[in-house]
Amino acid sequence: MTIIAVFQGIEAFLYTILKDPKLDISIFNKPDKTIGMRKALNKFQTYLQNEGDIKNNEVIKYRNSLDQLVYLRDQIVHKGINVSKKECHSLIDDAFKFVSEYSNKIFHYSIFI
Repeated sequence: MTIIAVFQGIEAFLYTILKDPKLDISIFNKPDKTIGMRKALNKFQTYLQNEGDIKNNEVIKYRNSLDQLVYLRDQIVHKGINVSKKECHSLIDDAFKFVSEYSNKIFHYSIFI
């Protein structure tokens, strides 16, 4: 359940970033369907590349962990797999770092304070 909750939190955070007036990037595929976390990560990464915050061949910090979070969430929801506590803790730590770093960058404050 933790993986699902962290996934939903990161997805909502990404949507909030993309809809920030500074970025104003669409989060919808259709009027009633959001793009999903993978596409949201891609759009945010492209934004950072276009702004020169990361190089064109670089990925967002913690991208591997966030991609793993998406993969595990899908496996839990669709196949009912179990995830070890060790793996959960690592992904949660990186998700926390991602949100902390990019909330400071985009909003100029940490949402955890």
